[in-house]
Formats: sequence, structure tokens, C-alpha cells
Amino acid sequence: MIDIHWGRKMPNWDCAEVETRDGTVCPFVAEIPGPDDRVMFSIDVPEEDGQIRSLASGFATDLESARIAAAHAVAKLDGGLTVAVSAK
Repeated sequence: MIDIHWGRKMPNWDCAEVETRDGTVCPFVAEIPGPDDRVMFSIDVPEEDGQIRSLASGFATDLESARIAAAHAVAKLDGGLTVAVSAK
């Protein structure tokens, strides 16, 4: 499991920077306002042109569950994934 040191621990969101074998990824978790009381997580990477690309995202029931899901996603990404791209 990847050890993430969450940096903000705000009441309704949190983020971190994690070094993986392929570079830095930035997990982010936040509560989504609305009647569903959902929390989202996203694993993002900064691009050289200043843009941010999301590699993984999902939903959880609370911030702690989202942090755990984000840690699992980072671990899977760090372990290596094979992406198949089909040409049209």
C-alpha cells in the first residue's frame, strides 16, 4: 500500500502529492454538495504545459473512505497498468 501524507485535512476536502516510480501524482478528495452526501476522489498528474490530467476517479461515502480508495488507486497506478488503445 502507498503511504499518503495528506496535507490539508480541511473540513470538506484534502489533497496530497505522492512520488511514484513514474513521477508525482496528486490525490484529491472532496465532499460534493447535494442531497446524496457523496465524496469524490481523483488521482491527478500535472502536465508539462500546466494542465492537469486525471488518471482515476470515483466516489465514496465519507472523506476517510475516499482517502482509502485514493490510496488503493495510487497503489494500482504505481504497480503498473496496461492500457489498450484501439485504432479506428
